Amino acid sequence: MLFGAPATAQDAVATAFVNVSVIPMDTERVRPNHTVVVKGELIAAVGPAGEIVIPTGAKIIDGGSAFLMPGLADMHAHLNLDRSPDFMRLFLAEGVTTVRNLNALPRH
Repeated sequence: MLFGAPATAQDAVATAFVNVSVIPMDTERVRPNHTVVVKGELIAAVGPAGEIVIPTGAKIIDGGSAFLMPGLADMHAHLNLDRSPDFMRLFLAEGVTTVRNLNALPRH
């Protein structure tokens, strides 16, 4: 890799979420006992725990049979109700990773 060149998903350190129930959101289903490998910002592999190869040196996070799903989007928010940045953490706590702000104020 050239100095200063952006890192690619192949260069990124992998993170493996093991022992999770995946909610894929394409149909109404749950896929238990799965492994999800993420490299950089990309999902590199998803599948049953025994079928996914975890890259050497990957950070392993045991999901403890918890659920893993794509981030949710709130398409109707009014962010001027609370000026504290801590307010945005409430969205993340509920699984919301995308917010559409309908106030259209210049500070937003």
